[in-house]
Amino acid sequence: MRPRGTIIGLLGIWTIVAALWGFAPIGEVWSDLFTGIIVAILGFSLTPGMRGHRWVNGIAGLWMIVSAFIPGFHAGTPLLVNKIISGIVLMVAGFTLPAGPGHADTSVRAA
Repeated sequence: MRPRGTIIGLLGIWTIVAALWGFAPIGEVWSDLFTGIIVAILGFSLTPGMRGHRWVNGIAGLWMIVSAFIPGFHAGTPLLVNKIISGIVLMVAGFTLPAGPGHADTSVRAA
């Protein structure tokens, strides 16, 4: 497991804890629980060869940002800010993971 996978896994656990904190409407709780469980499992099992994991984590981060603005899910400014920041960190960590061995970046070439 890489450090980035640990960060993603811990972010998933944070999402679960924030959902269970008790300040959100029930729709947001279920959304955050499912997102947190998926992110935690994929984050802690992340290896360089699993390219699909990074896309799922990035899309989950995008969902967290979008769901912060859904009228039935909105529970106040602190939770809104938490979801946006968590979603941005998750998107960046998910979408910027290196592709792994055998998928070298061809944009940089040796002289």
